[in-house]
Amino acid sequence: HIVVINSMRRFAFPAVQDGIKIALQWAHVRVRDMESLTRKIHKVTTSGPAQLMVFADFDMTLTSFCVNRRKGCTSYGVIEDSSLMPESFREEILQVKNKYYPIEVAKDVSLEQRTQAMVDWWKTSNGLIVKYGVKKNDIREMVAEANIALRPNSYEVFCLLEQHSIPLYVFSAGLADIIHEVFLQQSRLWTNMHIISNRLLYDERGVTKGFSEPLIHSFNKHHVTEFFKEDFKETVNRANVLLLGDSQGDPSMTDGINGMKSHSIIKIGFLNHDVDELLSRYMELYDVVLTGDGDMGFVHTMLQALLPTTA
Repeated sequence: HIVVINSMRRFAFPAVQDGIKIALQWAHVRVRDMESLTRKIHKVTTSGPAQLMVFADFDMTLTSFCVNRRKGCTSYGVIEDSSLMPESFREEILQVKNKYYPIEVAKDVSLEQRTQAMVDWWKTSNGLIVKYGVKKNDIREMVAEANIALRPNSYEVFCLLEQHSIPLYVFSAGLADIIHEVFLQQSRLWTNMHIISNRLLYDERGVTKGFSEPLIHSFNKHHVTEFFKEDFKETVNRANVLLLGDSQGDPSMTDGINGMKSHSIIKIGFLNHDVDELLSRYMELYDVVLTGDGDMGFVHTMLQALLPTTA
């Protein structure tokens, strides 16, 4: 039985509330603690859109895990798999991935060891991108040919956020240049969107010469926020967060922002694979877990429940 607090009617949208009640019972939706989630929904709705912001991972969160019946690529994967890069690059980068990915997901390796492995992985991959001279002018074609896609219904989510002037922070351990181009080609650049991610640095010829600092990898998002204070300035006067992620590190991505731990944060996790093995762990980390590689329909329905019917 799902309890919906009566005071949530202040914005007078009973049909939307019916929608979220139904959505929470969808087969792929798992809720850790309904009472806690209901309290958070109540706080967000009573505070209004002026107090809400959204933090979202990019790879396999805003993008689909499977694209064209095969695993979709990450923002780094757009370059790694590109036909514009020589075969020797693709072979070297694959060797690096095969070395470090098992460490990232290993259960018997300490967080400290995995964190150091991620630093080594990212730096090695970045070094190869510099070595082979990825060109700024090739980014558009790389994205166009890549097996990467924003999740279905994401456009409706982005529209709703922009309509209500809700900041959207795309906080990614991937590549900002690629993320920017994916939005250009598959959606658009939204006025309320901030992309916090690793950036390619180019020389006067438009050839990659390095990467921005600090390095952002899958386990350190909460440690690097102090370097992006200007990007996060809108968080100062907003008390509520809708957080979207797909990894075990994503739920803590806002922890490093001043005062964020005291905020009301609704955490939604996309569990794209190995559901039986990982579900219990994800249920500990997220308020709501979406199993399987679905669309953004639940997120859109949740936002409709959190926001008034008119901006």
